[in-house]
Amino acid sequence: MWFWSGKTVKETEISDITAYNHANGIMWIVYSIIYWMATFAGIWNSIAALDLIIVGCVIGIPVLVVVYNRIYARYKV
Repeated sequence: MWFWSGKTVKETEISDITAYNHANGIMWIVYSIIYWMATFAGIWNSIAALDLIIVGCVIGIPVLVVVYNRIYARYKV
C-alpha cells in the first residue's frame, strides 16, 4: 500500500511489509472517522456536518502527509 498518487513503494524499500500496511490501514481508518462523524452529524445539523468535512480536508490531509512520512521513515530499509 502506498500513499501518494503515482508513487509506488517497492517491497525492497520496506523492512516489514505487514506492519507497514497495517500502519497505513490504521492511518486511513482514523482519518475516515471524521467523515463518519460528519455523516451522523448531518442527520441533525447539516452545518455541523459541513464543518467536520472542512476540518477533515483542511487539517486532516496535511496531518495524513505527516503521519504517512513518519510511517514510511519507520519502515524504510
